Amino acid sequence: MKSNDEATLQQDAAQYVQKHVVACVSTLIFDNAEAWIHDSDYSEEVHEILSREDYASAAEEEGWELKAATNQSYEFHKKNWVAVFEDCWEAAEAWKALCEQEDIEPHTLEAYEHWVVSESFARQLANAGEMVTTDLFGLTVWGRTCSGQAIFMDGVVRDIVRGGAHSHV
Repeated sequence: MKSNDEATLQQDAAQYVQKHVVACVSTLIFDNAEAWIHDSDYSEEVHEILSREDYASAAEEEGWELKAATNQSYEFHKKNWVAVFEDCWEAAEAWKALCEQEDIEPHTLEAYEHWVVSESFARQLANAGEMVTTDLFGLTVWGRTCSGQAIFMDGVVRDIVRGGAHSHV
């Protein structure tokens, strides 16, 4: 990507974030998560945005690569090995099946920040394998797995702005 294209992508991503990211609710989530998990109707929703298993990065660390994806079929390669999984509705399901077959322990991703986002952005984030809940006390919340940089710099946000899919999905 040329530097001019990179500058345009950054500008587009910053505008997208400004439009679709409403407010930081990290303190609200972290201060109340334990109580909500044990004492509320929102236990499942809170779990959805605190942490998740990452099968794709664990399998990639072991040398596996997603080589082909068509309809509901996913083909993975590792050196001279090939693994094919049929009837998987999304790549995340296929990565999980691969890890289970190969006895690969998934990585655990934790959310470091929580943001109220638009429903359309939440759908795109969920499709990219991000932690999202669409009904936590009426809020749509994204559990962001990184911190310390502007949201528009996140790879998943840039992929969404480009109109592409996130690499681990």
